[in-house]
Amino acid sequence: MFLRLHKVILRESRVKTRSPSEYRKVQNFIGPTTKIEDATYIPPEPQFVTQYMSNLEKYINDEFEDNFGVLSRAAIIHGQFETIHPFLDCNGRLGRILIIIYLLDKKVITHPTFFVSEELEKNKYKYYVLLNGLRTENPKWKEWIIFYLHASIKQAEKYIAKLLDIENMYNILIDFAKKVKISLDTILFIFKKPIFTVNGMKDDLGISYNIAKRYTNKLLESGKIYADDKKRNTIYRFYDLIDKL
Repeated sequence: MFLRLHKVILRESRVKTRSPSEYRKVQNFIGPTTKIEDATYIPPEPQFVTQYMSNLEKYINDEFEDNFGVLSRAAIIHGQFETIHPFLDCNGRLGRILIIIYLLDKKVITHPTFFVSEELEKNKYKYYVLLNGLRTENPKWKEWIIFYLHASIKQAEKYIAKLLDIENMYNILIDFAKKVKISLDTILFIFKKPIFTVNGMKDDLGISYNIAKRYTNKLLESGKIYADDKKRNTIYRFYDLIDKL
């Protein structure tokens, strides 16, 4: 699984690496310079990586039982992966993607839209300190899991606030549509496709071009949407929603 994911990431990002899609065979390290003497963290020796990653995959697949919930297990998986640091490149990116894949697999989320990495990045110095706390003879798992869970809660609260704002925006536009006699489906359409053309609206709603153009003009004249400067195939943008996404 990990090797396939690494291959996809390298292909999409076009990152050049010395060891594409394979576990590292040399010692790597994390630090401010290219000298291992200055390293802030030295991951396990390469001969142990395959076994450690095999154990991690078994844990992900529930072959090792514990009493932790899914989010706590996600914290453990992320911490273990970053500690093993199995590749020469893209460990951070793959570690973040791994969280999403795990939550999707456990049906905690239904779409890849919950990015706790945003909150982790906001507190990156604390993140690195606590991550390093896992890399000792007496790893501080409790502190790490609590930090990760708090980050998940804060990120969820951000998303909830954003969704409430969008819901309020939708209700305001529904009232506007009723007032100016625009089809309510038009409002739903611009929420689904905040960047659109008149032809796109026509095809999606199954209405004539003239009706789609009339609805679009009413939204445009009211400042709900904005158009580019093309005279043909004009593209319209619903910026109030785009800014929330």
